[in-house]
Amino acid sequence: MKSFLILIVLSSILFFGCKEEQKEVQVVKVEKEPLPVEVMNIGRTKIQKRVSASSTIRPDKEVYIVSETGGKITSVNFKMGDFIEKDFVLLTVENEIQVASVEMAKSNLETAELSLKIAEELFSTGNSSEIELASAKNQYIAAKTGLVQAEDALDNCLIKAPFSGYIISKEASIENGGMIAPGSLIGRIIDINKVYCEFQVGENEVSIVKKGQKVEVEIPAINEVISDAEVVAISYGADQRSGTFPVKVKWSNKDLRVLAGMSANLNIVTSTEDSPLVVTDFSIFENNNKKAVYIDEKGNAALRYIETGRSSGNLIEVTSGVSENELLVVSGYTVIKSGDPIKSTNKGVTGEK
Repeated sequence: MKSFLILIVLSSILFFGCKEEQKEVQVVKVEKEPLPVEVMNIGRTKIQKRVSASSTIRPDKEVYIVSETGGKITSVNFKMGDFIEKDFVLLTVENEIQVASVEMAKSNLETAELSLKIAEELFSTGNSSEIELASAKNQYIAAKTGLVQAEDALDNCLIKAPFSGYIISKEASIENGGMIAPGSLIGRIIDINKVYCEFQVGENEVSIVKKGQKVEVEIPAINEVISDAEVVAISYGADQRSGTFPVKVKWSNKDLRVLAGMSANLNIVTSTEDSPLVVTDFSIFENNNKKAVYIDEKGNAALRYIETGRSSGNLIEVTSGVSENELLVVSGYTVIKSGDPIKSTNKGVTGEK
């Protein structure tokens, strides 16, 4: 009995002692530091239907200059990079034979003219037949043609620029004192006061592309966007190999910053429709196989599942899940979870308003 009483007393002491210690334990709640993010007010924008393509810029005029005569080169008056006016003499070829041929052709023409005059007088007096008169006329025509040909041959010894433009290549063999053969390539000249691009569209797009439509041309090499380009030609027949339709876009290159051969991205706005809610495409992610975004709700990240529709550039139409003017998280959403405290910086509106 005595042992039993001692056990009860010890148990009581242990129980109340532990209870007293439990009262002294304090739970300290650690608050999570808000994560910095960027947000944008969800707005509306007009959805534009576009035809987009990539192409290479070409000069409005381009000619490979070829010699029409042969002989020794007596002068070379151009080099690569030169701006040349129309009819400027690029090079000359020795012309002694051609000069002599012109003089001979002139003499032959004078003789033929005199013979024709005599034949006409004789025929008018009945002292010459029609055959003799026709022969004199034919000789005159042949002599006149011979002079034209001789003068052309002499003119071909002066190789001239076909239009004003820039020399973009010169053959290495074209040097003063060298020899040139008929048909030899001399160089290449282009006019880039106007430039153009050609690209292909499918049968579903060719019906909505119209001549005169404005085209936005982005040129990455010079970080410039041309807004006054327009469609100048559309093929009325498909390419037999690809089944697509060629389209030509041209614009003025007043400051000559655009160079032939640069790459270009082209966008043709074919129609403008209503103004739906839009979000940036880079703010959308997948969660449980659904499209989702984060919204800033009074300083906390709120996960929203959304339904999307059409697109315009980097903007995506949202048909459900968010409301106008809500704060869309556009950066930092990869490191936050729903309910996390966030500290946002506003970067504007996703649409036009």
